[in-house]
Amino acid sequence: MLFRVLIEGSGILTAKGAVGFFATMTVNQPEQPGAEMFALRVIREEWRHGFSANLSSTKPHLKIVDCWRPSFRERLRKVPDTRSFYEAGSRGQVAARAASLSRAPTSATIWTIAEVAEAE
Repeated sequence: MLFRVLIEGSGILTAKGAVGFFATMTVNQPEQPGAEMFALRVIREEWRHGFSANLSSTKPHLKIVDCWRPSFRERLRKVPDTRSFYEAGSRGQVAARAASLSRAPTSATIWTIAEVAEAE
């Protein structure tokens, strides 16, 4: 079963000024808890050894923001995985962008993050 998992990483500091990021990935697992754990493990490994390695002197604090089953149309379109880094003060704008790119459902928490930060 496919799930879309959206994770926020915070507590980093990159050379370009990023303090956090949103990452969305499609995971094929039988149940939601397994999909979430798999996604967290992939992000941790990527941060240690992959594309994100050595971006920051600190490891990110990771948390699951949303997890949903993609619609049939999204499965056909193969919505790509995304990574969106944000700087201090731009979390809400980047959350809105991440929600849009990942095609998050309107009920997803990521939209609330975008709205709350925009209102501030």
